[in-house]
This record gives sequence, structure tokens and C-alpha cells, in this order.
Amino acid sequence: PEILQQTQQWPANVIVMSIDAVGAQSGPDLRLLKQIKKQRKEIEIIAAGGVRNLQDLKRLEQEKVTKVLVASALHNGSLDREGIQVLQK
Repeated sequence: PEILQQTQQWPANVIVMSIDAVGAQSGPDLRLLKQIKKQRKEIEIIAAGGVRNLQDLKRLEQEKVTKVLVASALHNGSLDREGIQVLQK
């Protein structure tokens, strides 16, 4: 899509969602997240789709992704409040 090439029009915070990963329990799309971050380093990425558990959140943290949407993982019980609080410390 054209918007991917026009990075100057991107907002400061971008939700990067891999639709195929949403609810699929496949893990976050790290390749896509890295690709977007490479295009415009100063944006803050909000990762969405594929997060299964605390290990996925730790992996995203290693990739400098500090905000994540985790609806499916919370809904199915594979991630809970205590797991999220571990990363907030």
C-alpha cells in the first residue's frame, strides 16, 4: 500500500497489526514489526496480533516494542494480570 511508502505522513504512534496473527496463537509478527521500525526509527510501535504469553511480551520488549495489544491472550487465559505486572517492574 502507498501509505507504507509515505512514512512522513505516519503519526508518532503506529499500531502495527498482522491480521493473520490475530487470535491465531502464532506469536507476534517480528519480521513486520522490524520492517516498519526500520522505515521510520523514531516512531513508537504498538504491536498487535499473535501475542500468546509472557514469553512473547518479553521478546517484544527485547525488540524495543513497549506497547502491545493483548486482547486474545487475556481472553483465552494464556496471559494474566500477574504476567503483565512482571514486565511493568
